[in-house]
Amino acid sequence: MMATIIKGMNAMLYLDLQNGGELLKDMLTFQALPEFLQQHPRFAGQTLLYFYSPARPTVICGHFQNVYREVDLSYLRAHEIALVRRNSGGGAVYVDAGDLTYVYIAPAGADKNAQLKQYLQPILAALRELGIDAQMTGRNDLTYRGRKFSGMSFAKVGKQMSYGGTLMFDVDTVTASHVLTPSPAKLANRGIHSVHQRVINLKPYLKQAEFTVKDLQVAILWQVARVNDLQTTQLTSTEWAAVQTLAQQKYGQPSWIYGHNRTPYYVDAYFPGVGNFGIGFAVQAQRLSQVSLAGDLLTFDQSQATALEKALSGVPLAVDPIKAVLQQGGLATALAPSAPAVLAAKMVAALAHEN
Repeated sequence: MMATIIKGMNAMLYLDLQNGGELLKDMLTFQALPEFLQQHPRFAGQTLLYFYSPARPTVICGHFQNVYREVDLSYLRAHEIALVRRNSGGGAVYVDAGDLTYVYIAPAGADKNAQLKQYLQPILAALRELGIDAQMTGRNDLTYRGRKFSGMSFAKVGKQMSYGGTLMFDVDTVTASHVLTPSPAKLANRGIHSVHQRVINLKPYLKQAEFTVKDLQVAILWQVARVNDLQTTQLTSTEWAAVQTLAQQKYGQPSWIYGHNRTPYYVDAYFPGVGNFGIGFAVQAQRLSQVSLAGDLLTFDQSQATALEKALSGVPLAVDPIKAVLQQGGLATALAPSAPAVLAAKMVAALAHEN
């Protein structure tokens, strides 16, 4: 373990990934790493921070997203862009060497939104010192001049939360616009036609011409160290091997990456301030089957989603019974009071339109 950088108020570990070797070229490693750290006894009850930049262009989908609707898979394959799925919610992002991703692992608190805001403060402080007056907007976005350069997501495993986000420093936004195909409802709500119109890179707004992604990481780390007793650690070779095993056995499986969302019917709606929510389903004897939830949600965890999918299975294809199950499943609270009625009506209309 290396020496403390600066003595501050709170204890925090900075996880230096440089000894990861060839594993750092595989984006599956970075999807498995948060879950590994959340479960490892060595880090129980501790707060960690680490950074990484992708070695190759990659689309990272949120836990609940339907890749067949959110990603142009033909474009992705033609341009040799990797596809992975993370354990946390939120929307799909395109990343490349011009991106800097930051991840905090911390004990789960009562208010994860408050924790999220806390961990964003050093990033905002670093950017403001660089002349970029960035703001936190909505639930999980960082913006500059009204355009987004970072989104954050989180996931709970055991007693630890992971909070992660991407920082668009010099990302290829043209490629991002081609490969990402977000819900038309989401784009329409924001008054835009493509991802390219919504996002912004930070590099053009920096006065320092030679400033790099690595420099940005150092600037953020300095801000973190101002208020934390920050010490540096690394994973052992045994721990890296365990991360690789998890990456291969879970995050590298096609069933994890692509999901099971290819259902005959699919409806979705965008709920401002929360995200897009979709329901895939089949119909047998006028009852729902093969129900699959999708979306860029930060308000649901896997157990809630699984319970709601099970509760919807076998429900008659009619607005009132579907609405009742969606209400009981917590969508009015998680999304919007109108969500159960809106989605139930869309589901019934989808079948009626085909007939």
